[in-house]
Amino acid sequence: MEKANSRNIKRAAALKRTYKWTVQTDSDCEVHSTIDYPGVIVDLNTIEKDFDVLKGVKIPVRLHFKFQIGGNLLSQYSQLNMLTLKNYFTILAVILYTIYVEEAQ
Repeated sequence: MEKANSRNIKRAAALKRTYKWTVQTDSDCEVHSTIDYPGVIVDLNTIEKDFDVLKGVKIPVRLHFKFQIGGNLLSQYSQLNMLTLKNYFTILAVILYTIYVEEAQ
């Protein structure tokens, strides 16, 4: 895995601007030049879409492993063999895609 550089991090911060807002008119013929009302029906034919936002951006991946112990494993440990031990352990590998944005701090 490669270490993220600040150029990629700043480009990843631009994800919120994937769709450019255009002037919309609601059912009451009121014009909305900004996103100021949470019920405006958006005409998708007027929106400028940018699907190459992540092109060339590397997002750092952090692997996390979680071990859960079930039952009375610690008290029964000496009585268990390896086959039974597998039933008590659950290994969960979780991949978290974290985007670190310096400006958000």
